Amino acid sequence: MIVLLASAVLALAQDNSLLLPTSLEEITLENVDRVEPLIRLDLGEIHDFEFSPDGTRIAVATDHGINIYNIDNLEQQVGYVPFPVETRQYPYNMTFAPDMSILIADKTIVDVETLEIIREIAGEADALSPDGRLYATVAFDQIIVRDLESDQEIRRIDVTNEECEYVCGVTEIAFTPNSTGLVYAAAE
Repeated sequence: MIVLLASAVLALAQDNSLLLPTSLEEITLENVDRVEPLIRLDLGEIHDFEFSPDGTRIAVATDHGINIYNIDNLEQQVGYVPFPVETRQYPYNMTFAPDMSILIADKTIVDVETLEIIREIAGEADALSPDGRLYATVAFDQIIVRDLESDQEIRRIDVTNEECEYVCGVTEIAFTPNSTGLVYAAAE
């Protein structure tokens, strides 16, 4: 289930049965007490959700595939990308390219306009660079950086922690907003 919480000015629909937002306000310290559930989408088990860089769409990964909605009308799905049920390869990690041309769901690149699967990449895209040219994959004790277009490995970084008695696995990774670094978190 996905629930959108918002501070909204509400109006009744013409049939008086549905509350529709007439405008959404930025959630601030002054209005946070007015935040209410605006809409609820019952989609089964949710594995991930991701907002588009411009904030106009949300992609929701479920057991059946990826549902894409426009933020201004969450009741109407604008796209759906099915994933093969027999492989049990449900997307757990999604990211939009900065220009919104593609959505990467684990190892699958999806064309956002046509909703067709373009191709598979070598590793799960755990982080995408702000310019959309590189992606990083976590392989427990290594970070692998690849060129998104060619899928060629550019760098393999060993992140074994000598302070641990065992290998400390990477749990989270991100490019810095200005692309000058990679930040990772590891289990200790």
